[in-house]
Amino acid sequence: MKMNFKNSKGFTLIELLVVIAIIAILAAMLLPALAKAKAKAGSAVCLSGQKQLALAWTLYIDDNKDYLVNMNNVDMSNAGFIQHPWRYQPATAFYSSSLPVVPPQPAGMGAQDYQTLLMNECVKQGAFGPYLKNANVIHCPGDLRFRRPVGSGYAYGSYSGATGLNGQAWTSHPTTAPMEILTKQNQLRHPGDKMVFVEENDPRQENWGTWVMQVNGTAANNWAGSSLVDSPAAFHITSSTFSYADGHAASRRWQDGATVSYAASMDPNKFGSRPPASATQRDADFLVSAYAFIGNE
Repeated sequence: MKMNFKNSKGFTLIELLVVIAIIAILAAMLLPALAKAKAKAGSAVCLSGQKQLALAWTLYIDDNKDYLVNMNNVDMSNAGFIQHPWRYQPATAFYSSSLPVVPPQPAGMGAQDYQTLLMNECVKQGAFGPYLKNANVIHCPGDLRFRRPVGSGYAYGSYSGATGLNGQAWTSHPTTAPMEILTKQNQLRHPGDKMVFVEENDPRQENWGTWVMQVNGTAANNWAGSSLVDSPAAFHITSSTFSYADGHAASRRWQDGATVSYAASMDPNKFGSRPPASATQRDADFLVSAYAFIGNE
């Protein structure tokens, strides 16, 4: 039997190109929406983690006679006694480890997985160990530094404590004597406005120490002229999450382009070219108002 194909018709090249063009247009329209949805989901995970960190911060205070937890990553002396840090520091290319008991690397475990194990131990052996059921809350899913090679920018911990809340020694106010940090909760007059943990993006290594910014001006002019020192993060496209001393957590979209560029930069030398105060005024105003220290409680 002879088949007749005269009436069969396939796609012409022009029709095929039109279909491909339509698919490309639809994809271009959908991908930004999908990216925003993914970022929103990641932000929700971070907000949950931030709330757990804020709760651990509060529980520690309740169990330690109103003293704020040591926000540094090493043991510090405070009021005549040694305070363990909220989490310890694993070894990096820049700093030696402060972790009291370093577990051996299990046979067959890769370098990245071992560093993740170490960061979990840094939390479990620190002051927050009794209060955090899951040490993985220190990691933001939008923080992709954990995909980098160990020794070349790998990091797992996404959050740093604010310096003014019992952090490292602080001399970042050039116009007055070094400003004092808070050491007890009863010194905080506006806990709902003061941030405890900040998302930080250090391209060199794990975030070390506490999150510092440059404070200028005076209380009378709302610390005008303050600027960024340590890098914030933009793990959620152009937004970041924060936890506060009253226990709540919130997300904020950065307002200044220079802040977004600085926060997103993975250049390990970026701290040598920090944006000037004039380029980050709106974001620095927000940050310094939430930055607790004696005189801005």
